[in-house]
Amino acid sequence: MIDALDECSHRSDLMKIIEAVAGWELQNMHLIVTSRRERDIESSLEGLVDPQNEICLQSEDFDKDIQQYIRQRLSDDKGLSKWGRDIMMRQEIETAIWKGSKGMFRWAVCQLDTLGKCRNKAMLRTALATLPSTLDKTYERILASISEEDTEYAIRILRWLAFSERPLSLDELAEVIAIDVARDPAFNPNEVLEDPLEALDICSSLVTILTEDLYDEQIIEDCIKDPSRPGSKIVILSHYSVKEYLVSKRISRSQTPQHSMQVEDFPGHRTYGRKSQYQLARYSARYWASHIHRSEHLSASTNSSALRLLSKDNTAYMIWNRIRTSCIILRSSEQDCEAIIGDTNDLIYQASSLGLKDVVKLLLDQDININGGHGDLGNALVEACGLRHKAIVTLLLNHGADPNSEHDGRTALGEAVYMGQKEIVKLLLDRGAAVNEGDGYSSALESASSLGDKEMVTVLLDRGAPVNNTDGNSQPLILAIMCGYREIVSLLIARGAAIDSEGRNSLQIFLGYGGSLIEIALGIDQGEIVALLLERGAAVNASDGYSTAPWLALKKGNKVIAGLLLANGAKLRPDDDIGMDSLCATYGDSDSS
Repeated sequence: MIDALDECSHRSDLMKIIEAVAGWELQNMHLIVTSRRERDIESSLEGLVDPQNEICLQSEDFDKDIQQYIRQRLSDDKGLSKWGRDIMMRQEIETAIWKGSKGMFRWAVCQLDTLGKCRNKAMLRTALATLPSTLDKTYERILASISEEDTEYAIRILRWLAFSERPLSLDELAEVIAIDVARDPAFNPNEVLEDPLEALDICSSLVTILTEDLYDEQIIEDCIKDPSRPGSKIVILSHYSVKEYLVSKRISRSQTPQHSMQVEDFPGHRTYGRKSQYQLARYSARYWASHIHRSEHLSASTNSSALRLLSKDNTAYMIWNRIRTSCIILRSSEQDCEAIIGDTNDLIYQASSLGLKDVVKLLLDQDININGGHGDLGNALVEACGLRHKAIVTLLLNHGADPNSEHDGRTALGEAVYMGQKEIVKLLLDRGAAVNEGDGYSSALESASSLGDKEMVTVLLDRGAPVNNTDGNSQPLILAIMCGYREIVSLLIARGAAIDSEGRNSLQIFLGYGGSLIEIALGIDQGEIVALLLERGAAVNASDGYSTAPWLALKKGNKVIAGLLLANGAKLRPDDDIGMDSLCATYGDSDSS
């Protein structure tokens, strides 16, 4: 089940995944998805969902649930339970919220939160008489109620929660308040909240704390739940509609336009101090570059700050490198971590690996040797290809980067093929990359074939990648068969891949799949590929001297394929049939008839 498709920040990618899953046509898989009515979502699901399986929930469907929720809050909520003693007042609250909600749970929640703060009946009746009619007006009222001295703090908190790469802990949020990018240094430790819980008071019902049982494993891995601080909690915006409102143009027309925000406003790329003991330091070290990527328009000061941070003589750079290493040390070997710590000199490599296009451009204008060594971790072009930074790959190539760049067995082309980056592959080939370069273990075509990337295989074949090895074998074909990629098998054969050749027998024995391509296909139970190989003229009686193709099929209990092979002239017994008598006696011998 996938809930709230409309709340996904990568909606188009999610819809492509759903379309791909639906295309598998698995009989025992059933998918339930929910969403508000959005044109792009309806368009994507139109051809996938039978109209009779669509359920449109109207507001009246929620009315009973909302009414039950209101009653539960009036009974259990500390702020609201005081009105439970007055039956008439309780009924007045219930009726006003129920009628005003119009099927919107979120609206009812916000109004009850507000009513819970009323101290007497006069305040309560005033609040009931002036209930906002829409969710937008509700959020506008909540923002307007924030005190003047807390307004700037609220903006900082909401901005971070709206645009952070991952949820923030309460301790991290306490430090967010102390960051003001308009000053230098931006971080003032004296402004950190002494009591982190006051962040919730500042933003009222716009934010909430996630309960511990809702922690995601990835969040834990990203140091949100610090083992040394078992009480640390995660804070999020209380509902998707809160962010939707904050980033919309509607808020700029409201009475609180100062709370309007866009991703460009987010200050995550700015350094805020030199001490790594701050809770937010880990987040900043890991995600500052990600926030730069998400900003559509970078100022000169932002680029200058990024370049300054990456300077080897900058203390902040060394702190960032140290913190970044500590965040991944549990997932890396000691040697890897030493390499990361030691890589303090190469700006072009760091900027390329982080995807900082404008910073890379500034460095290239300084006539840096881009084909030289780039520290212990790798080569700038290889890294940019492996991390799918096409714009940076283009920049590096335009400034003379060697398209055949290599580091520790990794090549630019091999990385691009492995990551499925067809446009980068074409770019490298256009600039002179050797089409058969790989990753030190396999050629580009072998890699694409083993990954099942038909489009990539086609690109490489069109650019002249050899389909057969120098010994006459077709390793790409063998890999495609082993992995069960029928379309790629067919494509490679059509482009001249050798189905049978001298020397194949020893290679297949080494791989443990038998002596012929048919036997390899049988080893992974690929009946369709067996049929395809037979259709294309594969030798049915090729053998490793110990078994035959029909024998392998019978051993796996596949009588249908065994029959197909026998019908195409395959023999059940090899010349040396020692050890096969019992099997032949069970299933019969084609030569005995």
